[in-house]
Amino acid sequence: MPDFASPFWLLGLAVVPLIRWLHRWRAPLSHSPVSALFLWKATASESMGSESRRTPDPAWRRRALIAFFLVVALANPFLPKDETTITVWVDDTFSMRTIENSQTRLAAGLSELRAALKSPGTTTLRSFRNPAKSVSAIDSRAFDETFWLDEVPLPAKPPPPALMSADAAHWLITDGTSTWEWAGKAPISRIVNMGRDTENAGIVRLAARRSLESPSAIDVLIVVVNAGDDGTERELLLSAGTEVHNVGVFRLSPGAIAVAHATLVGESDELVATLVPADALVADDTLRMSMRAFEKVPALVDADCPSALQRAVDSHDALQRAGSNADMQLICSDAGALAPHSIRFLRDTPEPLSQEPTWLPVAGDLQNVAVPAAWIRASRWPGSTDGRERVLVAGDDALVVRDSLTPGSVETVIDMSHTEFVDQPEYAAFVAGLIDLAMGRSLLDPIAIAARDPLDSSVVPRRLQAAARPSAIDSTSLAGFAGLMIALAVLVLLIDIFIVWRARRDARHA
Repeated sequence: MPDFASPFWLLGLAVVPLIRWLHRWRAPLSHSPVSALFLWKATASESMGSESRRTPDPAWRRRALIAFFLVVALANPFLPKDETTITVWVDDTFSMRTIENSQTRLAAGLSELRAALKSPGTTTLRSFRNPAKSVSAIDSRAFDETFWLDEVPLPAKPPPPALMSADAAHWLITDGTSTWEWAGKAPISRIVNMGRDTENAGIVRLAARRSLESPSAIDVLIVVVNAGDDGTERELLLSAGTEVHNVGVFRLSPGAIAVAHATLVGESDELVATLVPADALVADDTLRMSMRAFEKVPALVDADCPSALQRAVDSHDALQRAGSNADMQLICSDAGALAPHSIRFLRDTPEPLSQEPTWLPVAGDLQNVAVPAAWIRASRWPGSTDGRERVLVAGDDALVVRDSLTPGSVETVIDMSHTEFVDQPEYAAFVAGLIDLAMGRSLLDPIAIAARDPLDSSVVPRRLQAAARPSAIDSTSLAGFAGLMIALAVLVLLIDIFIVWRARRDARHA
């Protein structure tokens, strides 16, 4: 049956009863011939009374029909065509995990979608965050929220235009918090709007580093944000192993951010920050962080390494000697690397430097370590250093290089047993810097961070409207029906004009 692209114009049909009512007060256009003058008064009396008669002038039907056709034409009637395929974009961003009426927004949206689909066999559900993740509507996983909710949500990213095929109808399940800007421009023909709650606070950052006052203590920073429209009061707990610490109670106004600090003593594999009581978005009430960055790195040191280098390794707070399964290896011989990260010290015939050493930007924090030429003796490279990344150079000669294909491999020709260098305080800093370069991170001052985008904690829903007409509209029938209605209105108008003209003509000739 026909549908309407602009159905609000149908309100204009209210003019039909108005036309009928107006025609009750119109006298008929006719003459009343009388055979004698004395009969004229009675006839005139009857004629004047006809102005308030109850039966409307039959002409009202034609004029109501003209109004009907014009109103229907403005409403843009069309014949729906069958949709061959439907692509449903599933908003699987963080806010869709919000629990309302004992189920997540996503679960409720999938249930509503299942009820609305008439042809699951031609429908594909596709992830909004990861368009490569898709499933047919006839697959049992399609309406299972666990299929869409990954453990670590990806940031919201609009689907590429190439996937917005014009041959398919595009639907969207969303609460509008992350999709509102995209949905307003994309050719979406139907939107399943979800969401009701507007209050939410979440933990958006958890960071830790060793205390400057006590190497055995860990300083912790926690950031809490109120991303809702209402004020809230929450208690913050910090768990380290079996110990639970009460960090404090926070009263947050809408949009407020609270920064909390805590100091922990002892070792643990994981830190867990939690807000209590839980709110509708339970997923952001907890943030976990691994403490592996603070574990000592097992290191293997060749027996051929000079004693000064051995002492530098033993004094390193983040290293511990290991006989096997080492993560770091210091090699002072021709032995092969047994660890994923290694530093090879090439020793041949060390010679004084002719130019001052210069750190290159790739050295990072090592650039802060002074290594004057007077302290350094260096050997010649046994082969070419082409294809390796230079870290420290003296003129055209490389002193420290890093393998560009294996970043965990560092080599140097600096003599680590030279007396002038060994006696300097920079010696231990130089060794520690090479270890950091090979490991790809700072071992002496590690910083562990776990964070999520503060926008992920926003759960305030937005009611979206489809930006495109339903793809089921046949543009040909849209124009054809409107034209037909206008043509019929013109035809009835011409008929009405003809009938009125003929009535007046007959009255003049009577």
